[in-house]
Amino acid sequence: MSLIPLQQGPYSGPSSKHVLSSANAKKQCDSLGVDGLFAELNRLTGARVQKGHSGAETVLRTCISRKYDLGTAYARLRPIWKAGPADLARCGAESDRERERSLVDGKTIQRPYQIMPRRVWDLYANRVVPFWCCGRGITGYYARGNMYPVSHSWTDNMKSRLTSVNHKEWPVPLPAGTELESVRTELLNLGAEYSWLDVLCLRQERKSESSREKEARLKEWSIDVPTIGNVYADAAYRVIRYMNGLGRAFRYDGWNDKRHWLKRAWTLQEIKNESAIAGLPKGMSDPVTAAYKGGDRSLAKAMEHISTFEVKLGDVDHDPNMTFQIIEEMSTRFSTHVVDRVAGIGVLLRSPTLPVYNQYEKAEDGWDRCVSHMQSSVRADLLFYFPRPGDGTLKWRPSWKQLMGNSTRPVRTTRVHSGAKVAVMKGTPGYAAYDGPRILNCLVSSWKTRTAGNRKRKEGRITIGDSKNGQTFTYYIPHERVSQISEGRYTLVGNENYEVWVVCKPSSVGPGRELEKVNVIGLKPDEASDLYSRGIVKSAHSTFK
Repeated sequence: MSLIPLQQGPYSGPSSKHVLSSANAKKQCDSLGVDGLFAELNRLTGARVQKGHSGAETVLRTCISRKYDLGTAYARLRPIWKAGPADLARCGAESDRERERSLVDGKTIQRPYQIMPRRVWDLYANRVVPFWCCGRGITGYYARGNMYPVSHSWTDNMKSRLTSVNHKEWPVPLPAGTELESVRTELLNLGAEYSWLDVLCLRQERKSESSREKEARLKEWSIDVPTIGNVYADAAYRVIRYMNGLGRAFRYDGWNDKRHWLKRAWTLQEIKNESAIAGLPKGMSDPVTAAYKGGDRSLAKAMEHISTFEVKLGDVDHDPNMTFQIIEEMSTRFSTHVVDRVAGIGVLLRSPTLPVYNQYEKAEDGWDRCVSHMQSSVRADLLFYFPRPGDGTLKWRPSWKQLMGNSTRPVRTTRVHSGAKVAVMKGTPGYAAYDGPRILNCLVSSWKTRTAGNRKRKEGRITIGDSKNGQTFTYYIPHERVSQISEGRYTLVGNENYEVWVVCKPSSVGPGRELEKVNVIGLKPDEASDLYSRGIVKSAHSTFK
């Protein structure tokens, strides 16, 4: 993790000859004319495009007719000027409409991790432009090494102001005392050409929003909000973190405040290895090793779990422990809208499809949709590793309230998931289907205290019968592994390695032979191997309410 000192503009680094000042960026193209635009673009890019180039003249006249300022023209043409400008309309052929139509089916984002941001901040030109302007969609190549998106926490005293940087499309909320030019200078000094900053690149909500503006924002948010993480995970070379607010100096306190970077829901999907902490005042020592003001916990200790996520989120192997670590971490965070934490979990769990975002949706409704879009292996985690039945209509998996209540810890496993897959059935209200090991008519005996060596522990017994030869096999289940199972006969449904079993009873509600989850028990590896070796477990199709 790198450290970046707080810096003030204007930028005067090695790339300054390519960087347009804020004042020059405001010059209108029509005041410069075609000849003036030729001169400015050649000067800024170092190219020698001749005035007689028909394609160049056409595209410059388009900039003039559209009343672009120099910053906008430079941002749109910079990636292609040296190669020979193409027609501007062709450059923008990948329109938002085509993008949405090809990637969204009804209320489902079909290929969510192929969606790059709608807009990007060109730091050289100091203008927000469509994402394709940074190379993708024009040349088919995107220079990932030049993208430095910003991850920051919003403060309580955000003040909105209009700026030409985003063409005054919406007022840009900034913390009191923060100037965009200072943030720009900091990013340029890091070597960035492009950045993604939510207040500039994601259409913002405002109090005096017209019905037309609201409609446009909600339409964009439905796709853009769930896919924000892509620019951090896939497009970024380095993520720049402002822990105490955008452009603000780093402080050694407030880490537990609901507005701090460590406590926001959306910043969890913005983590990336080799991120940089920005906003270090001159003379400040390393904030990673320094202690929290008024305590002895270092920032490195506070971010220990974040560092783990940075490594593990990129793993290809599925780990059920990671599923619940993500959920547990999200339960400690805060968000503006209740559904934000649900949407964040869907992205972090890399669900193959995502529901479109609706800021007004209730958390439980959002969770229902999130589960339906999950990988089947993650749904299996909810079935096999969450020990309690759901407290809502569905019993096979926890409700959102249960997950965020943080009162029930999942069954821990030392193994990567063995391949169990749980599907959500079509035509039923969230019922689940699973094909795998199942044992009928198992007896759960009452809890008793048993002596093992010099230790006494409370245990229950699971007795499994072999119908072929009349034998029975008993496994002792420690009380700490399971509780709240009444004595009686149950159906056991197991995962592929026989180590985790869902204790089920027939459901009293439902159209068919649905099972209702009662609890979860775990067998030791040697017990699981013993059960497997007896050959009495059959694979079957099970439906869960």
